[in-house]
Amino acid sequence: MNDDKTGNMTRIYFSFLCVLAASALSAKAQDYQSSIRKWDDGPLTSKDFRIREVLGPDEKDASWLYYGIKGNPEKKKYGNLVYRKITTEAYMDRVNSWVNSSSAPDQTIGFQQVCFDIVELTRRKFQSELDTSSNGNYNVLLDYYMNLCDNSLKEFKAVSQNGRDTSVVNRYRSNVEKALDEYAPKDTVPEIRLRRVGFGYYIGYGGEFYTGEITDYLKSLNGMSLGCEVSVSRARFGIDMTMGGYGRLKRDVPYPEGKHDWKSGERTSGWNINLTAGYALVDKNHFNLIPFVGIGAGMICRGYDYLGDDVRSENLSGLRFCGGVQWDWKIRRYYSNNTNSFFGRDYGETGVRFRLYAARTGYESPCSAWSVNLGVAFDIYGRFAK
Repeated sequence: MNDDKTGNMTRIYFSFLCVLAASALSAKAQDYQSSIRKWDDGPLTSKDFRIREVLGPDEKDASWLYYGIKGNPEKKKYGNLVYRKITTEAYMDRVNSWVNSSSAPDQTIGFQQVCFDIVELTRRKFQSELDTSSNGNYNVLLDYYMNLCDNSLKEFKAVSQNGRDTSVVNRYRSNVEKALDEYAPKDTVPEIRLRRVGFGYYIGYGGEFYTGEITDYLKSLNGMSLGCEVSVSRARFGIDMTMGGYGRLKRDVPYPEGKHDWKSGERTSGWNINLTAGYALVDKNHFNLIPFVGIGAGMICRGYDYLGDDVRSENLSGLRFCGGVQWDWKIRRYYSNNTNSFFGRDYGETGVRFRLYAARTGYESPCSAWSVNLGVAFDIYGRFAK
């Protein structure tokens, strides 16, 4: 009984410590967040600084601004484009920023406001290069611009005598405000610069509709279509395949005895495969149009019951030539400027692909025929961006 009471007390005590620790961590996180003030929150006031009564023997500053620049992931939409980027912001920390009680409040706050404006100007330059640079890594650029900001503030403090020379402070204020206008943020559609090579794949419906004498024996082929492609600039090189069933033979196929014995009502299936080369004649934000030609093979398979024991198959195959056009409707485009990822900036598209082409397949007569081929598929395509 005593052991049970001791165990219960231990569990209660442990639970109490866990709740206490969680509360302390939560309070600490809330305190930190409440101490952060962004440049976009408006001009600095005396409430943003602690008051220090006594300075150390080596401290020459009458005030101190604790500042930083940080980045956050952001997603924006422009039409069918989803744009993922890192958005930066300049901030100051109220807890670690202070003014001396003996300093002139208005003059000191005005001086620190110029300092904070210099931080914001540096952030805007950093954001501009982050959005447009083809080789810039976020962490490398951040280190560079933070060093640039530190040096700019040291220079400003030196020439203004830590804010005591108001004429210098006013001159800096005017220059920084003009520069801030020059680097004012603009919410515009990003310029996407693509590299040469891309890759895509698709899966959906494919149909082959014959013309001529073969239609007396076979129905249309309906089934699944899938393929992949590699692009080099606007050139497209792909491989695609359609496989499905023709249904049952409409009538006996007149092949010589002993060679083929295809009878009415027997089950048939088939497939075709094509190697294609095309060119993106039109490539817009919402669609592209790609004429193509290709070479491949087709096969018709007949299944039959051999002496009632099992089902066997017999095939007809032939060389195939094709030519047509595909139209890609781009439902959604994706662009990321995350330079910290392994592949750097990347671009992708998802949409629906429509294909229409004619083909000539050299099956044994009377099955050699022209066909009209249709396809509708879900398409995914991606390229690296500069």
